[in-house]
Amino acid sequence: MLKKLSKKGEIGKKLTDDMTSFLTDKLGGIKDIKSFNNEKLHNIEFDEVNTSSKKLSIKVMVNKIAASLLLEPVMMLVAIVLLVILVEVVHMESAYLFAFSYVIILFIPKLRSINENYMSIIEFLPHFSKVQTVLSREGKTYLADGEENIQCFRSAIDIKNVWFRYIPSKEHVLKDINLKIEKNTTVALVGASGGGKSTLISLLLRLQDPEKGSICIDGIDLRNTKRDSFLKIIGIVHQDPYIFHDTIFNNIIYGKTDASKEDVIVAAKMAYAHDFIMEQSDQYNTVVGVRGLRLSGGQKQRIALARALIKNPEILILDEAMSALDNESERFIQEAIEKIKGKETIIVIAHRLSTVLRADKIVVIEQGIIVQEGRHNELVSIQGPYKKYCDLSQFN
Repeated sequence: MLKKLSKKGEIGKKLTDDMTSFLTDKLGGIKDIKSFNNEKLHNIEFDEVNTSSKKLSIKVMVNKIAASLLLEPVMMLVAIVLLVILVEVVHMESAYLFAFSYVIILFIPKLRSINENYMSIIEFLPHFSKVQTVLSREGKTYLADGEENIQCFRSAIDIKNVWFRYIPSKEHVLKDINLKIEKNTTVALVGASGGGKSTLISLLLRLQDPEKGSICIDGIDLRNTKRDSFLKIIGIVHQDPYIFHDTIFNNIIYGKTDASKEDVIVAAKMAYAHDFIMEQSDQYNTVVGVRGLRLSGGQKQRIALARALIKNPEILILDEAMSALDNESERFIQEAIEKIKGKETIIVIAHRLSTVLRADKIVVIEQGIIVQEGRHNELVSIQGPYKKYCDLSQFN
């Protein structure tokens, strides 16, 4: 029975994984499911997964009950056989027989409890094994933390001869990148999708290390820095920021967990989010739903910007943060950026001309190579990729 339970535990783990994946995937795409009127299709999928899980749960429960019911008769039978042997063969005195019987009576419930707990362990052991596999460091590559503490950003970020590829057998995503980003300047990275802009941001955040070359901040290689100290001076806003199923206040304070309410309001005002927050039913205590379901795209971006600004970051990274916004939301975020321009170092990946017009340096990246650098007026006055993007209205 325990062997059967172990096999069912393996099946149960797979069914649990299937159910979790199903719910995460379908609830995350609930808008599209409703928009395409496919609820019935996914109801059928859910019924299949749920029915399999239900049947397995019944089988496991039946197995447990059978094992529990069989345990006591077996124990009683063993006890009777022992008593017969003690009386007929050993000729034990009645006082000892009484003591022995009393011990058996006390022992049977304890054994039942041990057996039930053991069955539960056998059933859930596959789940524990999976967690152990995930947590295990064996066969995994981890980025070693350095020793240098970054207290502040003083002069420049130097990207020197950087090469990078995700898979050793594939082509390099970044090829001999050389770029200097001065303190308190705005640098815009532009180019066609897949050119390597977001990969470069990942290297700046040290989510990956370059295959060749180095990225230094104030002359210190990022590989020699303590990553948590470096990330303290960085704020980032992604193209599709993750908004937690929590209050607006807690989503903003996520950028700095020890911030006060006044800090949150200041950050929200800087991001032009305060006014629409005050129009919500519970203002800053409004729960926004899974992934910010109750907010518009522009509102989510402004909350994400407030979350980044509350850290008072010395380096602000905007990873295509305005590519999907309407004109009004873009204007709000542009005004927020203008407020901090010259006070912070801003690195922005942009697909809109309005985002890069006032940048101190525009860097055009194509197929992993920097092909142009300069200001808007300089680059648009010469024939090249940047002028081509402008002429084709890729920036709009």
